[in-house]
Amino acid sequence: MPDTDEYRDILLTHVDAAFTSDGITDTAVDAVHEYCAGVEHIGTALDILRRAGETAAAAGADTVTEAHVQAQLDDSSRPVDLPSDA
Repeated sequence: MPDTDEYRDILLTHVDAAFTSDGITDTAVDAVHEYCAGVEHIGTALDILRRAGETAAAAGADTVTEAHVQAQLDDSSRPVDLPSDA
Protein backbone atom coordinates (compact mmCIF):
# COMPACT_ATOMS: atom_id res chain seq x y z
CA MET A 1 0.00 0.00 0.00
CA PRO A 2 1.43 3.43 -0.88
CA ASP A 3 2.30 5.80 1.94
CA THR A 4 0.22 8.96 2.39
CA ASP A 5 2.44 11.13 0.18
CA GLU A 6 2.52 8.54 -2.61
CA TYR A 7 -1.24 8.10 -2.34
CA ARG A 8 -1.74 11.87 -2.69
CA ASP A 9 0.60 11.98 -5.71
CA ILE A 10 -1.34 9.17 -7.39
CA LEU A 11 -4.63 10.89 -6.60
CA LEU A 12 -3.39 14.21 -8.00
CA THR A 13 -2.19 12.51 -11.19
CA HIS A 14 -5.71 11.20 -11.77
CA VAL A 15 -7.31 14.51 -10.82
CA ASP A 16 -5.07 16.35 -13.32
CA ALA A 17 -6.07 13.89 -16.05
CA ALA A 18 -9.79 13.98 -15.29
CA PHE A 19 -10.48 17.62 -14.46
CA THR A 20 -9.60 20.99 -15.91
CA SER A 21 -7.53 23.26 -13.68
CA ASP A 22 -10.71 25.02 -12.53
CA GLY A 23 -12.81 21.85 -12.56
CA ILE A 24 -12.21 20.82 -8.96
CA THR A 25 -11.24 22.73 -5.85
CA ASP A 26 -8.21 21.94 -3.72
CA THR A 27 -10.49 21.44 -0.72
CA ALA A 28 -12.47 18.81 -2.65
CA VAL A 29 -9.27 16.90 -3.42
CA ASP A 30 -8.14 17.29 0.20
CA ALA A 31 -11.45 15.88 1.45
CA VAL A 32 -11.13 12.79 -0.73
CA HIS A 33 -7.49 12.32 0.26
CA GLU A 34 -8.26 12.67 3.94
CA TYR A 35 -11.14 10.20 3.74
CA CYS A 36 -9.30 7.64 1.62
CA ALA A 37 -5.67 7.93 2.78
CA GLY A 38 -5.84 4.66 4.69
CA VAL A 39 -7.63 2.73 1.95
CA GLU A 40 -5.60 0.19 0.03
CA HIS A 41 -7.21 0.82 -3.38
CA ILE A 42 -6.93 4.19 -5.09
CA GLY A 43 -10.11 3.11 -6.87
CA THR A 44 -12.09 4.10 -3.79
CA ALA A 45 -10.91 7.70 -4.08
CA LEU A 46 -11.41 7.74 -7.84
CA ASP A 47 -14.96 6.44 -7.47
CA ILE A 48 -15.78 9.18 -4.96
CA LEU A 49 -14.30 11.80 -7.30
CA ARG A 50 -16.27 10.41 -10.25
CA ARG A 51 -19.53 10.46 -8.33
CA ALA A 52 -18.82 13.97 -7.00
CA GLY A 53 -18.21 15.08 -10.59
CA GLU A 54 -21.49 13.55 -11.69
CA THR A 55 -23.27 15.32 -8.83
CA ALA A 56 -21.69 18.65 -9.78
CA ALA A 57 -22.60 18.19 -13.45
CA ALA A 58 -26.19 17.26 -12.61
CA ALA A 59 -26.44 20.44 -10.55
CA GLY A 60 -25.06 22.51 -13.43
CA ALA A 61 -21.87 23.38 -11.54
CA ASP A 62 -18.66 24.03 -13.45
CA THR A 63 -16.49 23.09 -10.47
CA VAL A 64 -16.51 20.10 -8.14
CA THR A 65 -16.42 21.40 -4.59
CA GLU A 66 -15.94 19.90 -1.16
CA ALA A 67 -19.73 19.93 -0.79
CA HIS A 68 -20.07 17.62 -3.82
CA VAL A 69 -17.48 15.27 -2.32
CA GLN A 70 -19.11 15.41 1.09
CA ALA A 71 -22.46 14.51 -0.45
CA GLN A 72 -20.88 11.31 -1.75
CA LEU A 73 -19.23 10.53 1.57
CA ASP A 74 -22.51 11.12 3.42
CA ASP A 75 -24.55 8.97 1.03
CA SER A 76 -24.24 5.63 2.79
CA SER A 77 -26.91 4.14 0.55
CA ARG A 78 -24.47 4.15 -2.38
CA PRO A 79 -21.56 1.80 -1.78
CA VAL A 80 -18.15 2.80 -3.07
CA ASP A 81 -17.10 0.77 -6.12
CA LEU A 82 -13.97 -1.21 -5.34
CA PRO A 83 -11.74 -3.01 -7.83
CA SER A 84 -12.70 -6.64 -8.37
CA ASP A 85 -9.57 -7.87 -6.56
CA ALA A 86 -10.61 -6.14 -3.30
